[in-house]
Amino acid sequence: MYLSPRLAIVSNDTAPAVIQTDFIPLNEQGVKLQVTNAVLVVLATTWTALRFWCRKMKGAGYFFEDWMHLGAVICFYGTAVANWLGNFFGGAGHHLAELQPWHIVRLSRIAYANQVLYAVSLCLVKMSIVWMLNRIFATPKFAIAAKVVMTFTLAWTILVILMGLLICHPVQMNWNPYTPGGSCGDQVLGFVSVGIVDIVNELCILILPMPMVWRLRMPLRYRAALFCMFGAGILTLLCATVRVYELIHIDYTDVTYTANDATILANVESGVAIIVSCSPILRPLFDRVFGRSSSTDDSPRHKFSLRTFGRSNRERKLRKGGYHHDRRVH
Repeated sequence: MYLSPRLAIVSNDTAPAVIQTDFIPLNEQGVKLQVTNAVLVVLATTWTALRFWCRKMKGAGYFFEDWMHLGAVICFYGTAVANWLGNFFGGAGHHLAELQPWHIVRLSRIAYANQVLYAVSLCLVKMSIVWMLNRIFATPKFAIAAKVVMTFTLAWTILVILMGLLICHPVQMNWNPYTPGGSCGDQVLGFVSVGIVDIVNELCILILPMPMVWRLRMPLRYRAALFCMFGAGILTLLCATVRVYELIHIDYTDVTYTANDATILANVESGVAIIVSCSPILRPLFDRVFGRSSSTDDSPRHKFSLRTFGRSNRERKLRKGGYHHDRRVH
């Protein structure tokens, strides 16, 4: 990101005192970011542990989407570390005029690494969701739709990484804002555009399973429960939308201070996506807590459970002689 060197120079008596130490104390903005970090890391870790525990309880083994999810969590931990370094060694959350040039160079490098980790983490968790849906709704048409959405997701990830790399010239300007002769394009327009693409991508993933769920032959209340389960992704969509609003209002002449809320929302978006992606897998836990009546009807004719989340397409075909999306899910 572009940070003007002149902004780090104290030019009058009303300017804030410039921080002289390498280790930068937290201010109120930094505390907000670190508290959000800590809460989301705990929740993401807990939901992920429960996800793998439920897989083990069902005895179905682990699927490829589980390992993609784990990769997303590892990258999410990376963003938490980057945010910690950005606060304590880069001055994130402080006004630009309070920081030394070396603080700003450090923060620029950390910010780019954070952007890459954010994109990869969100990409992996989105791909894990679509991969799981493709395994559950095993029809040729759905497979094509899933591949299109996964390609779109991958393209968005590449766009995020390239935007952070190429918006300033020369390339070194992105992690050293004091590069001689460097300049940047319209950063607000660039990053807001990427955010809007993210919203469209989230919306595609949200609506992807809905037609299939609607056509399932099961009682309406079970379909409603599945709509709610798959529709929980609307939380991630809301985070992405609010984040775009914050991106519009970043002042790049004081970016270290004004970008704090957008950074928090990026963490919330990734953390919530990780939690939401685990929710459909946690049926054994819900059975233990609420009893099997939470997922079954009293009538034998309408027995229903979510075992398909722990079973491969091949297993379903062997046991049922082929899977048809308009049958009841047993």
